[in-house]
This record gives sequence, structure tokens and C-alpha cells, in this order.
Amino acid sequence: MIAAPERVDALRLAGVAESHAVAADSAATAEIPGILRRWISGGKIGVILIDENLIPFAGDAVRTLRAGKSALPVILEVPVHEVTADTSAAYYKALSREFLGLDVVLEAEDSPEHEPVSKTM
Repeated sequence: MIAAPERVDALRLAGVAESHAVAADSAATAEIPGILRRWISGGKIGVILIDENLIPFAGDAVRTLRAGKSALPVILEVPVHEVTADTSAAYYKALSREFLGLDVVLEAEDSPEHEPVSKTM
């Protein structure tokens, strides 16, 4: 996974083995093509997730891979959206439906025992 630091941290907790955190507005975007080439040539990675706003910094690595005949690794562009507190519930509901195919239940942060919110996402 190549993504913003917050997303990389979250997915590392979920078990993603290889990751590189980079913000789209940082100088570290110059490292992206080399990282992709290393992961692709290693032959051990089957899926590479990359924030959609980082694809322009990937250079020819993504185009070369997609033009080739190899089925692996698959590169998936992950949507990047700014989410405010007012829109977060709807955003995560749609995101979990699209990518996981299921509903999630959010816990209220201000409830005394972090009781589940009364509505299912």
C-alpha cells in the first residue's frame, strides 16, 4: 500500500505487510516509482493499493505493469475523499458497502460506555 500516513497506519494494523506512507504534497512522492518497481519485481506481492491522488507520481511503473501480460500484482486505486464530521457517517456507510459489501455499526464517542449508535450504517 502506498497512501497517506493515516491510511497506511490503519491498514498496517489490519495486517498489510508492505507499505509506504507519503502525502501527495510532500517531496517523498519522488520515491513512489522506485517502490512500485521493487514491489513488482519482487514477485511476492499480489495486490498493491495506492491512493488515487498518488497515481500521477507513479510514473511509468503503473502503465508498464498494466500494459504487460502478467496478472499479478493487481494495482487498485483507492478513492481519497475529504470527510468532515457531518459527512463521515454517510461516507463510511457508502465505502463499507462498496468495498466490503456489508454494513458497519459506529460507536458514539461521547456515550459513557461507547454504546453503539442506534442506527446501523
